[in-house]
Amino acid sequence: KPYKKNKVVKTKSNDQKKVIKKKKPSKPKYKWTADQKASITKFVHDTQSLVKLQDWKIKVVWDSFCDEFDDAYATNTPIGDSRHCEIRFSRRFLELDNYEMTQAVVHELMHCYLFAVEDYTEDMFEKATDKKTYELFNIGHSKLIETAIDGIADGIAKNIPGYTLPNRAKLLK
Repeated sequence: KPYKKNKVVKTKSNDQKKVIKKKKPSKPKYKWTADQKASITKFVHDTQSLVKLQDWKIKVVWDSFCDEFDDAYATNTPIGDSRHCEIRFSRRFLELDNYEMTQAVVHELMHCYLFAVEDYTEDMFEKATDKKTYELFNIGHSKLIETAIDGIADGIAKNIPGYTLPNRAKLLK
């Protein structure tokens, strides 16, 4: 989630207003090594075959985009209306255990199956409602999609060969 601005609240004493400064997202404590990037990229493509997404062109992108969100270990961005997407990993991904890494990769891949559903329902709802209603719908819709994908990813991740991060002990600070 993007960084939110400061919030003004009333204090208990004197009903005065006080500014509560929200913390900016903390920087991840690890850096990627070349062999970790190669290993994760290979795991994404191996898992892509296991979950029957061979007809997709999936590119793993190594930039810092994901690091801007406190709660994202990875993102999957569709490219147009094609079977192409880009998966990005946050450095927070390195803090996960091996099973959680496997589940996160499967989670991102499962988005490929639901991109069209997400786009269609969001487009139709946006056209059929006013802006405020659409914004409320979109919040709930996103949470429902993420919950469904998480459940599916959990079921699949338990039944495929798990991921093991190379050089876990050598994570750089």
